[in-house]
Amino acid sequence: MSYWSFRKMLGTTTTAAWIYVCAFYFLTVGFTMGVDAVPAMHLTFYRDSLRGILQRCPDGYFGFKCKFECHCEGNRVCDKVTGSCPRGCKDGFWGPGCQLENGCFYNGQKRNYMGTLGHTKTMFTCQRWESQTPHAHSYTARHFPDRRFPRNYCRTTKDSDRPWCYTTDQRTRWEYCSIISCGCPSGRFGHNCMKECHCLDSSERCDSILGRCRSGCAKGWTGSDCQTPVPCFANRYGWECGQICQCQNPKHCDRFLGPMEQCRCRNGFFNPPFCEPVTAPRFVFFENQKVNPGQPSLFNCTVAAFPTPYESEIRLLGPEGKRISLKSSETLDKYLYTRTNIFHVNYVMNGERYTCSVQATAGSNQLTMMAEVYELPRLSTPPKLARHGRGAHNMTLVWPAWDDTAGDTGEGPILWYSVHVRHE
Repeated sequence: MSYWSFRKMLGTTTTAAWIYVCAFYFLTVGFTMGVDAVPAMHLTFYRDSLRGILQRCPDGYFGFKCKFECHCEGNRVCDKVTGSCPRGCKDGFWGPGCQLENGCFYNGQKRNYMGTLGHTKTMFTCQRWESQTPHAHSYTARHFPDRRFPRNYCRTTKDSDRPWCYTTDQRTRWEYCSIISCGCPSGRFGHNCMKECHCLDSSERCDSILGRCRSGCAKGWTGSDCQTPVPCFANRYGWECGQICQCQNPKHCDRFLGPMEQCRCRNGFFNPPFCEPVTAPRFVFFENQKVNPGQPSLFNCTVAAFPTPYESEIRLLGPEGKRISLKSSETLDKYLYTRTNIFHVNYVMNGERYTCSVQATAGSNQLTMMAEVYELPRLSTPPKLARHGRGAHNMTLVWPAWDDTAGDTGEGPILWYSVHVRHE
């Protein structure tokens, strides 16, 4: 466009206007060069990743940090990447992601107005541009920015300095529309506010034209307009690299989406690729059913860990030659992430040691205990032959009741005696 075309459009021939035009041209060129200077490898590498994180936005939101609300006709869900609506914008909105207001063109770019306002400043309804009634004209589709007739919407044609339209009133051929210049909505900038701000201070409005942020770029972004994603530190991801992967190999942590399928958890974490923190095994119970020496006994080994151990991961180890079998195994509703294994031992003796051993995803642990057995009761006085207790083929013995206060030892009561006869 020539200097004189700019001067005509601005409606002035002053030197100040020419300086403004030159300055704006310089800034535009500088901005374009900045975008072109972005390494293509970064944009290509992150494109799919960025689309992936945007797809996680809740319905009705899109864009950077999912902070832009959809403005779709019929309150339909917009595209979570672009904000585009399946059946167009709701009344009063237009532009990328339907984020622009009908009463505005943006950043002084009058010709770029593509809204849907269809009446003039005095409320005349606009004539459809493809129609020649009630007012004939020479405009064709190629006279408009998108090379299509814009129904009856206000537009800035090349021979006008702001949006206007023909009216449907026979006495009024045409009239300007009540559309003013506005800055981009919060969080957006550039041509028709197509781009999203990535400022360190999320409440900041970046420069409406250049996208520059006074607070600097958000973490994970760089460039004069903060549009270039940069790698996060090892095992970091997210919009601003604020989330953490727990992968053994940091290369398996995607810049935006986080842990990839190849991710294997580092020590202390499980359930790849998401890698939840483990809770090391601890023993809730470890005890056995107290019996007399030489009798079978049940051992309860209860372990809490996250994730909950499998039954095969909890074992009971005992002295050599013991027959140890798993009798039952269950998780406990009362205690989260807890399993109880009940083991049967064919017999236990005083002084024997048994170990509950855990080898699980959450880690390893073991606990050793002395088997609980009764100490057999012993009388301090021997049994006596009952009076008239000797017979031809039998004899009757009597003994006093077990009494620890009388010096008897062990654990009473005495339930039976084993009597051994020795021939002399």
